[in-house]
Amino acid sequence: MNTTGTIEAQATKDTSYGAPIETHAEKSVERVRTCLWLSSAPHSAVGPDVESTERRHRLATTAGYFATMVALGLAFAVIGPTLAGLARQTHSDVGEIGILFSALSVGSFLGSLLSGQWFDRLPGHRVLAIAVALLAVLVACVPSTSTLSALALTMLLMGAATATLDVGVNTLLLWSYRHRVGGVINALHFCFGLGALIAPAIVAGSIRTMGDFAVAYWVLAAAIAPIAWCFIWLPAPPSPVRATTHFALPMDRRLVMSIATLFALYVAAEAGYGGWIATYAAMVGLADPANAALLTSAFWGMLTIGRLIAIPLANRYRADTVIAVDLTAAIVCVGAMLMDPESATTLWIATCLLGMSLASIFPMLLMFAGERMTVTGRSTSWYMAGGSAGGLVVPWLIGRMFAPFGPAVLLWAVIIDLLATTLLFVVTTRRSPRHHGIGGETVNSQN
Repeated sequence: MNTTGTIEAQATKDTSYGAPIETHAEKSVERVRTCLWLSSAPHSAVGPDVESTERRHRLATTAGYFATMVALGLAFAVIGPTLAGLARQTHSDVGEIGILFSALSVGSFLGSLLSGQWFDRLPGHRVLAIAVALLAVLVACVPSTSTLSALALTMLLMGAATATLDVGVNTLLLWSYRHRVGGVINALHFCFGLGALIAPAIVAGSIRTMGDFAVAYWVLAAAIAPIAWCFIWLPAPPSPVRATTHFALPMDRRLVMSIATLFALYVAAEAGYGGWIATYAAMVGLADPANAALLTSAFWGMLTIGRLIAIPLANRYRADTVIAVDLTAAIVCVGAMLMDPESATTLWIATCLLGMSLASIFPMLLMFAGERMTVTGRSTSWYMAGGSAGGLVVPWLIGRMFAPFGPAVLLWAVIIDLLATTLLFVVTTRRSPRHHGIGGETVNSQN
């Protein structure tokens, strides 16, 4: 007898993305699914110990997911502070080396498109283990790659590996916690920021102690590799029941495209500034290479703190209000750097405040979308694709313009991007009514 199928047939309420499991049938489905998950683990408990065993497995897998997100932050943030060194290593100029960001974004875009079906069809933790191991190998290879084309290919594969981990960790965490995922998913993305904060500091320590950045990559690879072993023996959570809601708002294609463009512009500003600020500070003479790396660390550090602050803000204020304040503050920060380009103090203060201002825009944009239409997997895929496109094009353009126009092009590109984001946001807000978050809690898969 198909017990799971019989119980699932009794469930009538939506269980998608954070919707509360309210009916007795849905609670029964949750219990059966838990037993199936635990039965796949070696020596799993049955009977009265099932809840404690479930809790231990869930804590272990959650720790593995958190460690994976720290690894993603490390891999992402190590590139910017070492960009000048990578240019020397590959005998490239500053304009040419910007292709690394493009390769990383293309790999991330392709990985996001392809990896979702892998977690539907294959054991999720095995996929994670392979992706983590691949990422560790690629990070270790970066300092020994002597040609720009080979380094770009390495970044392409790194982008695919990180996207696979991003999609997988977010999906599997949702399957594990279901309706209790809200606070855990926010902690998960804080871990990404923590990794992005640590990486530039490791680069600075490597440069100061060894005179080279290579050791930083090898240290990061050694820290990432053991995570793969954790996923080999941990059982993956089961796939959730697919359900439909009868109260969802229809998808507005024009609104989806507008919001996807907002994501593209936001990611362009964040990735462009975070990726090139160390190079800018060194080229204008406001920081040596080690301090330039620390400046990048300060940017990502304030971004991480801002994400923590955004958690209670999401419950207190409307998304459009928070986004409007964030964009205004970000424009003021970049404007201050343009008005006082020779001050290291202004550069440091404005960079920290810019990180704080940009931090909550991404999650608030997801809330903004949810207030106006049902946030489905299809619409979210467009948002993530928009973000990947922004991270692909604008940082590459900034790199190409460094040589002919000078390092100040970074600040001009970012402020023009932010002004365009503000204009589109105002137009989108006025044209789309607010429906008070119909569609349930949105789960985000990127930083």
